[in-house]
Amino acid sequence: MGRGMQDGYAKVRPFNRLTFRKALIHFICTECGWVVGSYVENPAPFRKTVE
Repeated sequence: MGRGMQDGYAKVRPFNRLTFRKALIHFICTECGWVVGSYVENPAPFRKTVE
């Protein structure tokens, strides 16, 4: 397993904030390249974005 960061246009932001963006972190199988899972390192700004 390896870990990589998706950056650039693929950054994630909450719907209510235009300037705040965080990169996606991926867990990747180093044998076949399959992305096993993804997460945002600091999820706090995304709280209360779903009503």
